Amino acid sequence: MKTAITTFDTRLGTLSHLLEKAIAHFEDEAFMKLSLTEDMFAFNKQVGICCNLPQQFCQWLAGEEVTSIDMDVADVAAAKELIADTRSKLSAAKSALANVPEQKYLELGPENYAELPAQEYVDDFLLPNFYFHLATAYNLLRANGVEIGKADFLTHLMDRVKSK
Repeated sequence: MKTAITTFDTRLGTLSHLLEKAIAHFEDEAFMKLSLTEDMFAFNKQVGICCNLPQQFCQWLAGEEVTSIDMDVADVAAAKELIADTRSKLSAAKSALANVPEQKYLELGPENYAELPAQEYVDDFLLPNFYFHLATAYNLLRANGVEIGKADFLTHLMDRVKSK
């Protein structure tokens, strides 16, 4: 579980980096409402979902009721604040690691659910969903002209890169 906290935190750093690239590229905040297709969430909601999943993880670790935040992030300032708040909650969640619940009851729409062992909840549900929305945010910006590449997606590795 400690690995999941680190993964969420460092990848939220990546999301923050991507947001800064978008701010530098676009003349206004209209990019927050860009989407890849009309049936996919816009960038602002990709940011919201990328923060909602780790926040729900923190609630679950703490034994709290798992709720959703408002994932329709209004503007750039709200996105920055939400990312910072989520990272702060992840840092605080480290103290709850001693009492990880054994199971997770997961609502999957109005008529479906799954009961997953703790590690499967993290590995098979939370992290893949998080990466899906992080990659979608990246792809959305790239498709709309922001000059980003794989190094921008892998910012968490940059402190380990060495020259030959």
